[in-house]
Amino acid sequence: MSGAESVRKARELQSNLHSHLNKHHLEVRKWASSDQRVLVGVDKVLLEHDPALDLGNEGDHTIKTLGVKWKPASDVFFFSIGHVLPEHTKRGLTKRLMLSDIAKVFDPLGWLSPATLKLKLLMQASWVQGLSWDAALPGDVLDAFLEWREQLPALRDITIPRSILLPPCEQTEEPFELHVFCDASEMAYAACVYVRVVSGDLVKVTLLCAKTKVAPLKAVSIPRLELCAAVLGSKLLTSVVEALRTLNRVPARTFAWSDSTIVLSWLNEAPRKWNTFVQNRVTEIQEVMPRSMWRHVGTLDNPADLGTRGVQPALLKGEQKWWSGPDWLSESEIAIPCQPEHLEPCEQERKKVPIVTFSAIVSEPAMEVHRHSSLTRFLRVWCIVARIIQRLRKRPTASEEITPGEKSVVLLRAIKQEQAAAYGTEIGQVSKGKPVSSKSELAPLYPFLDNGVLKVGGRLAFGEHLDEAMRYPIILPKQSALSTLIVRDI
Repeated sequence: MSGAESVRKARELQSNLHSHLNKHHLEVRKWASSDQRVLVGVDKVLLEHDPALDLGNEGDHTIKTLGVKWKPASDVFFFSIGHVLPEHTKRGLTKRLMLSDIAKVFDPLGWLSPATLKLKLLMQASWVQGLSWDAALPGDVLDAFLEWREQLPALRDITIPRSILLPPCEQTEEPFELHVFCDASEMAYAACVYVRVVSGDLVKVTLLCAKTKVAPLKAVSIPRLELCAAVLGSKLLTSVVEALRTLNRVPARTFAWSDSTIVLSWLNEAPRKWNTFVQNRVTEIQEVMPRSMWRHVGTLDNPADLGTRGVQPALLKGEQKWWSGPDWLSESEIAIPCQPEHLEPCEQERKKVPIVTFSAIVSEPAMEVHRHSSLTRFLRVWCIVARIIQRLRKRPTASEEITPGEKSVVLLRAIKQEQAAAYGTEIGQVSKGKPVSSKSELAPLYPFLDNGVLKVGGRLAFGEHLDEAMRYPIILPKQSALSTLIVRDI
């Protein structure tokens, strides 16, 4: 199953696929399209459905694809809920029958996650009570399951548009953004991904996929569950980006949203500062989404909140926040919610390392980069200065020759000095967990701090084949003396 931005491109795709497979004597059958012009010229015996055989009800024709139903005439997905328990079997339900019944609601992309969460919680409750597979369900579990099940037919009314583009889309590929929302509660944690397409004054926001997981039986703090939701969101976003990459589509911008200031504070610092549980998950998240992608969102505006507390099937269709995200996401210009000024971390998760400290005031000389004619000469001079300082402090050097490590230390210090002089305001904003001002020249680069060095945090972060320096380039002002020396040295 695939799609295209125009009828012309769709016909080219169909023709190329047909020709390629015919070379290997493989004949593709059951062709179907939401636009009959795409199938002009295709032999009728190869069509999945012949419109000439319709008796005025072609709009009701459906195709089962990828586990859900697709209606080509209106180009929407929908769910067919047809299993109904006979009345005399309702009171004899067992855990085995309940699991079998739950498995019939097939939702591969998680569109029905708020409605199916209740089922996962009921299964967990049956395990907690130690029920055997063929034991009758206790009254509380049985009543909750039957109440949910009676509302199943309401899921038939939900339709999801297959196309995420804005009509008309005949000319160019519209730029789009990805937004992933994460949330957690005592019962479950969830993440959902939305695609936002903008064309002029028109904006379309569509739910791409979602996933929910029940909280483990072992007691886990809410901040830790919120962190698990962020990990779930990063994995979900990675799968979406990889799928889009196969279509040669790359999002113009990517945003991640969480309503937990504690999680944002954890992501704002190096993973090594936290206990093992937090450290491992922060590392996993930062490998996919740097801190510059993350923003705070209020709980009332967070659609993932619906995936953590559940929604009755009869009410899910009317939950517009679930299907289209918060209202401000559909505006022509996103009004990013007010971000908290201070992010207070959960100090209980900070790694406790016994240390002995002392204080000293050390005055380092300022590097006058402009006084040097070449990068090699600059590094050599300041390596010698650093050695003199070491000797005055009675710290002998390892060797007489200047080592590459000494040069790297001097260059890193010079970079920090140049960045502090040119981007002091931006460094202050990023260090406090705030986005840089939209008026700043660094705003399009999504800058973030890595050990005190300002680096680019844009789309190159998804380039897994690139090394660390290429994925996160260091930012330097083009007019600085250090930039000039580096360019001359190339």
